[in-house]
Amino acid sequence: MKKQLMLIAFAIMFITLVSAVPPVTQLNTEGGLSIEYPKYQYVKKDMAFNLHFHVFNTTDIITNATADCYLRLYNITGSHIAKLTADYDLPHDFEIAINSNNFSIPGEYAYIIYCDGAQAGFASGGFTVTNSGLAPAETNFEIFIYILFIITFAGLFYTLLLGLAKLATAETTIYDIIVSWGFYLLLIITYMLAYNFLLFSWIETITDTLLTVTAFTNILLPLFAFFITFFIKSTQKKRPLTPAEIAGRRLS
Repeated sequence: MKKQLMLIAFAIMFITLVSAVPPVTQLNTEGGLSIEYPKYQYVKKDMAFNLHFHVFNTTDIITNATADCYLRLYNITGSHIAKLTADYDLPHDFEIAINSNNFSIPGEYAYIIYCDGAQAGFASGGFTVTNSGLAPAETNFEIFIYILFIITFAGLFYTLLLGLAKLATAETTIYDIIVSWGFYLLLIITYMLAYNFLLFSWIETITDTLLTVTAFTNILLPLFAFFITFFIKSTQKKRPLTPAEIAGRRLS
């Protein structure tokens, strides 16, 4: 029974691994060439790397002495962004150095690798450039990020108005600081999720700007307001404030 369970688990794992490989078109007819190389699904933005590949015919491995190989790279609009000629590390190990400038914009990219000489062959496919090099968020996760952004934006706006009101009336407490800082922390989390898992994200742009603006309105301003409150109330009552008065909540 244990052996059967192990075989079933192995089969499931194998199917998962196979299904994770993106579709790639290759030519390997009689007299043609086959090109084998790592199939990248996701590439990190602004990342340079060397693409290594090997070339075969139906009977043997091809070397640089008998074939010349090239790479054509296309962006999301279908425009050429790179036309590169393969160098080689060893006679049978072809290598193409791809500059990081080719991947400065997140999105879908496509490529063709082809070799010619006495024989010819090609391989083609596509991949996605993301900020993190990770897979973009699926629908449910994407919706979660949008909802988190709405909550964060509303919370930042609310705590700003409340903070200004409490500054004017000298009523700021530790609790108010914690709430205000909590929404700023939520903003950082939202920005990181949008940056790493969303493509063409306006949320990333807005949260990036808010990180600078709200560093004052939600971090420094509540702290300043608290010290003003502490000074005024201590002066008025002519005694040290109690922990409950400082915290703004009953302590038990």
